[in-house]
Amino acid sequence: IWSQYVHLLVLALDGLATVFHSAGIAIIAFTIIVKTIMLPLTVKSIRSSKAMQDLQPKIKELQKKHGSDRQRISQETMALYQQYQVNPMAGCLPMIIQIPIFLGLYQSIMHLSSSGTGYWDQSFLWLPSLNVPDPLKILPIAAGLFQFVQTQMMRPRDQQKSTDPQQAMMNSVMNIMPLTVVFFGWSFAAGPVLYWATQSVYSVVQQWFITGWGSFHK
Repeated sequence: IWSQYVHLLVLALDGLATVFHSAGIAIIAFTIIVKTIMLPLTVKSIRSSKAMQDLQPKIKELQKKHGSDRQRISQETMALYQQYQVNPMAGCLPMIIQIPIFLGLYQSIMHLSSSGTGYWDQSFLWLPSLNVPDPLKILPIAAGLFQFVQTQMMRPRDQQKSTDPQQAMMNSVMNIMPLTVVFFGWSFAAGPVLYWATQSVYSVVQQWFITGWGSFHK
């Protein structure tokens, strides 16, 4: 199944490269298409995060009621989520889905670049090749930076005050993601990192239209 998935990505990327006469632009166009297709999932994720924020007063009441009984608070909180049909991990889902896309792109770009055919053995902007790491490290830093900006925008202005353990866990995952992007992007082929940087920029613009600046706006 995985090999078939990678083969489909190879066909899609190579087709876009033929249309745009550039492998780099093909990756950017592919990213925009994927992010647009995922828009309904992204909107659902944002709505779930907003619903969790709306439940914070009720969660704080539970914490006051049960004091230091963490197990009881956790049980009551999960019951509250079920009652209002809120998924506490929905905010992380779009980022998790990006992982198999990124890995599939990595294999696809390495295959296309090593074939030495078409536009995949050509340079793009300052990149000598898409199958070697960015020599200036601009892409991994940009990807991590915009990923961080997006995670902050996803949080409502007062969400940092939340003491909900489920929300705290999701916040931790969101905080780690930008560092993970920079760490792996530092030595990854520039092609997949170009995808991640593009989708991070796209996500920031998309997030701004949906929620504004979030926790960046005091």
